[in-house]
Amino acid sequence: MPYRFLILIFVVISVYMLKKLFNGERKAEMKKLPVKYKPDNDKFPTLVYFWTESCSQCRYNQNPVIQQLKTNDINFNLISVNALEDREITALLKIKTVPSTAVFSASGRSVFINNGFKNKEELTKQLNESLI
Repeated sequence: MPYRFLILIFVVISVYMLKKLFNGERKAEMKKLPVKYKPDNDKFPTLVYFWTESCSQCRYNQNPVIQQLKTNDINFNLISVNALEDREITALLKIKTVPSTAVFSASGRSVFINNGFKNKEELTKQLNESLI
């Protein structure tokens, strides 16, 4: 009987740790990022876009979405990061794949960290939500 209780406790702790590892407490603040990643205008949200030269999904899918966002009526700062060359910010935000994006509110608080491709609608929604 005590073994079942110990197993239950082990399972609960394991699930908690796995959830924390994969969903993670990945909140960050712009002020903790290196100076070269500071946005030009702190009145707007910031989209940090992670890519590499060899990433075909970056080139053919995410880049066009980013270009479309820039032509929309949403005001935001864009910081483009080559994930292989700028490993400091990649490690700080725990970016695991490219393309990836991170959305920071105007106050500098991270709102969304997206590993993988995000379409225009999702990024627009995230940028609008970060305005609040």
